[in-house]
Amino acid sequence: VAALAAAAAATPASTTAAAQATGVRLAELNAALAAKADADVGRAPLIAAPAIDPAARAERAVACLRNKAQGLGFDAHLTDVVARLDATAGGHAGRMRSFLYVDVVKAASSSIRKVLARPPFKVSWKDEGPKRVDGVAESCATGKRTKTSCWTAAQLEERFASVWSVVREPSAKFESGVRQMWAQQGHTMLSLPTADAALDALLDAFENRDGKDNRCWGNEHLQTAGWRLSGCTGEADGGVGGGGCDPIYNHLTMLGTAETLDADWFKLVGAAMPFGQRPPSLPHANARATGQSAPPKWNERGERLVSTLSAAGVRRLCASPLFQLDYECFGYPLPPECVNSTRS
Repeated sequence: VAALAAAAAATPASTTAAAQATGVRLAELNAALAAKADADVGRAPLIAAPAIDPAARAERAVACLRNKAQGLGFDAHLTDVVARLDATAGGHAGRMRSFLYVDVVKAASSSIRKVLARPPFKVSWKDEGPKRVDGVAESCATGKRTKTSCWTAAQLEERFASVWSVVREPSAKFESGVRQMWAQQGHTMLSLPTADAALDALLDAFENRDGKDNRCWGNEHLQTAGWRLSGCTGEADGGVGGGGCDPIYNHLTMLGTAETLDADWFKLVGAAMPFGQRPPSLPHANARATGQSAPPKWNERGERLVSTLSAAGVRRLCASPLFQLDYECFGYPLPPECVNSTRS
């Protein structure tokens, strides 16, 4: 078990292939990883789906989302983006190419935005420059976060060489979101002191949302990747309504995962670099994790805070169509707790 855990920690991008080659079952390797994890930090991340090219992963995800997302009845909503809009739009040797990063919360998004804010990119989701191009919705030039609605479908195709994002294993992403919620909204440590309680509240709110998705999450860091990637592009009249929603996933050209980001990163942003230059590297995953403050262990009532889902909680998450969408469309294997459970 110790050897398996050490091997998994040393070569995260190849753990799935190694497991297949040696016949080690997914549940056994996850158990080895879990033995190393600190319960107060969170369950050990599950093994990512087999590493594939980000363009191929995006193609598969788009086809799946087009087939399944509509059935969930998402309302028209917007998602935060970071735009690098080069004057040449298509780009050429020695010049930056344009790209649009679609922010999926709790999937290395903070680390990604920090790198994009530094040279050679120097862009953020509050930049005004990219939003001053003729034809961009006037409502975008407000100094607030840039949204998917800032460009119409035609403008996206014309002005951006790539539209990309990064996703994360759904249960680990949700648990990280719970810890972020507690940090931002201290009162939730009293009302939702466990990840199971937060999940139950979210699933109940989503089921009874009455067409108001954005009100059911409680905190944006609990939003699923499928929902974030369903943010609407701009309509011809500069708004979301009227002409219906064109989800940003329709324009996705590359998709990385948090678990394989070291391998995916160059492919996601390499084409946007000046000729002959390599993109700046992201902080290592362990450095990103250790840079975060430890979550509190107790709330004001003396109740222990539990930011990891119980086995029953994981099964409820897997059984929810909301989270099933992420597992199916982004290629993640179900957690061991859910492998033999019946999916609704």
